[in-house]
Amino acid sequence: MSKEIEQNYDINKVGQLNPAAHTVNNSYYYGDTDTSRMAADFERLREEIRKGVTQDIINELKFYITELPGTKSVEEKLADGHFDEEQIFDAVCQKDMYARRAEQYQYYPSAQQIIFDLFSSIKNEFKSSIYPMIARGVPVEEIMQAVRNNIVLDIKRKLELMGSRDEYLHFSEDHIYGMIYYLTGMCHINWTVYKK
Repeated sequence: MSKEIEQNYDINKVGQLNPAAHTVNNSYYYGDTDTSRMAADFERLREEIRKGVTQDIINELKFYITELPGTKSVEEKLADGHFDEEQIFDAVCQKDMYARRAEQYQYYPSAQQIIFDLFSSIKNEFKSSIYPMIARGVPVEEIMQAVRNNIVLDIKRKLELMGSRDEYLHFSEDHIYGMIYYLTGMCHINWTVYKK
């Protein structure tokens, strides 16, 4: 550290720092949420829709929207995970609700990036905190509470913050659950441990 910098932060010099301070605040300010990548994607989406800017689906998103080999239907996978008939019916409705919304905006580059980021967050959080519960045989009710707390509410907060001016995707909790079940149907998420 140079002498000049050391002098600027000499705690013994009145006027530079508060000599009566008892604590140091080490928190960081990351700036306005409008500077975040996702918030910028939401802003770009508005312009892309206004100008009709579209593109082919990006490879990263194709990975999530392409059915993996050997995939069971979402209904079968949820039944394997001990979901009851009503839960399965609701899950399929939410998956379809999400798919219809996503299909409207699937060719806008920023919408693709937002959806890819959300899919990535869902899959990785599921694999790190939910799947281990499934592997331990935790009851489905507890698992679903963890899904709500660790994935759905977290993503909802992120969308409310980063997409506060979003006029198009406007994903609700139903859409977020729908994304989870969409990933289930594409075999990126499993609700039971399958023997290989």
